[in-house]
Amino acid sequence: MAFDPAELGGLSAREVAERIAAHQDNAVRQRTSRPLSAIIVSNVFTWFNLLLGVLFVLMVVFGSWRDALFGVVLVLNTLIGIGQELRAKVTLDRLTLISAPKARVVREGAVVEIAVEEVVLDDVVLLQAGDQVVADGDAIASDGLELDESLLTGEAATVLKQKGDRVMSGTFAVAGAGAFVATHVGEKAYAQCITAETKRFTRMRSDVLDGIDTILKAVGIVLVPAALLMGWSQLRNAPDVSAGVTGSWRRSWRWFPRDWCF
Repeated sequence: MAFDPAELGGLSAREVAERIAAHQDNAVRQRTSRPLSAIIVSNVFTWFNLLLGVLFVLMVVFGSWRDALFGVVLVLNTLIGIGQELRAKVTLDRLTLISAPKARVVREGAVVEIAVEEVVLDDVVLLQAGDQVVADGDAIASDGLELDESLLTGEAATVLKQKGDRVMSGTFAVAGAGAFVATHVGEKAYAQCITAETKRFTRMRSDVLDGIDTILKAVGIVLVPAALLMGWSQLRNAPDVSAGVTGSWRRSWRWFPRDWCF
């Protein structure tokens, strides 16, 4: 059965322009994966980095490069964390249930092929075997149209769609032909809602990680007064500030012969 485009109706160029201006098209604008800035901030500004970072800066400032070698571990640990999250971000950004590049719609009484992102609200979309449903809608014509909804429901059996039945984005036409009017497009389409929920960043709770974080915070709090007391003791006995901070005067003292007298 060949559907007559004139009978199916379709939008005019003016109506399409109005819907595009109102952002009622099939383009997905929302970002749900974690932005790069948030990934960098979360991996750089941690308690672990704070504790070692302060010590690293002190060692560098006072010229004790040998004692500052642990900074390499600090940098590598941060870069590994950022790299792992970036890899996950790229994978999530590519995740989508809508894979069809084109869609056939009726406009101005004629069938035209457009990009999926250009489908707008109330567009009449045509389907035949092998096509993917790119927006949610209501069927207005069916000639034995069967849809595979396994991506959404997990059910392997195809579903026969009649006029007036609901069709969901992300499904595939496996037999017959049909047409539907788009009622939900873009972020409001069912497939895009599932994709957005899948991409959404949520911090997983773990007893082990929570315990480690608590220990690091406690150590950081305890280290403040301990560092002040140790620094006061070092500076009181050291010949200068640099030796007191790095403790180099203690290392050089070990090499003095025991029979030296002062």
